Amino acid sequence: KRAGERMEEFPEEFGFHPSPLVALMGMNDLHGPLTKLFDGEFRTVSLPLDHVFPREKEKRFSYEGYIPAGVLKTNWLHKHLHQVPAVTCCLFDWQDNSDLKAKEADIIAKLESLRANRRRHQKMCVVLVYTKQPGDQAEDKLSSFKKRAELDSKHVFLLSMADQKGGAKKLEKVLLEMGDHYYKEEGKRIKKHRDKLQKHVQCAMFVRHHIKIAFFGECRRDTKTAIKHYVSAYLALREWNPGPERLSECKAVAELINFKLCRTYISVGMINEAREASRRHILFFRNNLGD
Repeated sequence: KRAGERMEEFPEEFGFHPSPLVALMGMNDLHGPLTKLFDGEFRTVSLPLDHVFPREKEKRFSYEGYIPAGVLKTNWLHKHLHQVPAVTCCLFDWQDNSDLKAKEADIIAKLESLRANRRRHQKMCVVLVYTKQPGDQAEDKLSSFKKRAELDSKHVFLLSMADQKGGAKKLEKVLLEMGDHYYKEEGKRIKKHRDKLQKHVQCAMFVRHHIKIAFFGECRRDTKTAIKHYVSAYLALREWNPGPERLSECKAVAELINFKLCRTYISVGMINEAREASRRHILFFRNNLGD
């Protein structure tokens, strides 16, 4: 089949080159102008401050004896591409006026609500927007606000409407670093879970964890990690003996992993490696598992 026809056979999510997802929340009228000033190193989604993120499943403390119904959950990639941001970037009006204390209290209440609603490991950045130059006591007031709101100074950003372009570039760098940190931490957490698995007994889970680590590597533009774990997932799947009832699933997942692997190779100019991976994939499944 031609390449265009083959692409249509894969779920839409597999055609993405993942990049960090950042949720812009609050002062929604600014989201469009801000996004246009970013260089496109990450994707943004515009959400209200009261948006409800997908609920997290209960934390599993042990995988002993656990056999999943399938290698891949149908919505996992979609969820992490479009619904679960690495960073929530909250924008608030920050004018130095007589009602500043009341405004601080309102912002802190909204941040507390957001903290209760967001997922456990999501990063949060607070952007305080002002139009007029802050007064002489602005730094003291800002320092007091950070303390009361229990915010890390590195993740609180002042944005002047008089210099949106310069401010947007600085903010973009901060958001990109936070997103990179989030996906790196997610990968480490999954590795810890994977290390507790019995590879030959829980092969499906072993493959699933490698796919997740590879995906988070892609989000960080860490192609070395992505390739390493897509290869590990693929090789583990080839060693799996799932039985006749799960053979079609095994072949389908192998096809998806090989597709992701080849796209990652091609994205960094490793054309020969992509061609060889595709050739080995076709030969193995044709010779060992039939058409």
